[in-house]
Amino acid sequence: MDLQASQGANIVDFAKYHGAMTGSAADMQPCQPLLNEVEAYWDALRNGRDVPARGDVDPRGLERAIHNAFIVERQPGTLARVRLSGEALNRMMGMDLRSMPLHAMFDPEERAKLDTMIEQVFDGPQCLRLTLRGTQTHPLVGGAMLLLPLRDDFGQITRALGVLEVSGEMTPPPCRLIVEGHQPRPLTRREGQQYPTADRSTQTQGMEEIYEQFVQRKGPNAKRPALRVIKADD
Repeated sequence: MDLQASQGANIVDFAKYHGAMTGSAADMQPCQPLLNEVEAYWDALRNGRDVPARGDVDPRGLERAIHNAFIVERQPGTLARVRLSGEALNRMMGMDLRSMPLHAMFDPEERAKLDTMIEQVFDGPQCLRLTLRGTQTHPLVGGAMLLLPLRDDFGQITRALGVLEVSGEMTPPPCRLIVEGHQPRPLTRREGQQYPTADRSTQTQGMEEIYEQFVQRKGPNAKRPALRVIKADD
């Protein structure tokens, strides 16, 4: 994940919430310190809003969790896909997860149920904490995932900040996961709240994303197109 941050980005010190959390984050399991701290950081970014803005998230405030953190995007009617992924996630899966569906990290039989839960993060909106274990190929793996909704430059909830905290033997990759339990945290929508709009081409706050449409990856057996456009200078 790119740690470069722009000037003027909003920063809330991630470290100051260690051991000093209140509310729902304080009630969570102590074996999930990264999840607890990221949730407290996200709560601080809200600053009176129901959901903070994507541009408020700054890597300098997520330093301890940066390798376990990720950003996902979900447009209405589509699957949630990974925009940015930390090194820990990429190592676990043995690939760069950018543009992949978030459910790619999970056992195929889990994906439909998981997609329904993820939808509620954006549509509710709500926070979602998952208790996880590895599949039969990685039986000693266990951990948890947290998803926290974010508003985009136009005030719509199309992004989420996530963090994955797992332990155990994760080799060889890919190490896929199974959901053992889930804990939603509903958020109250605040009527009449105003959200600023911004030009996506100039927005640089927070962890930078490359704004490109997701393109389906071609496999080795993909057919070549029957026709190809030839330019005059080819």
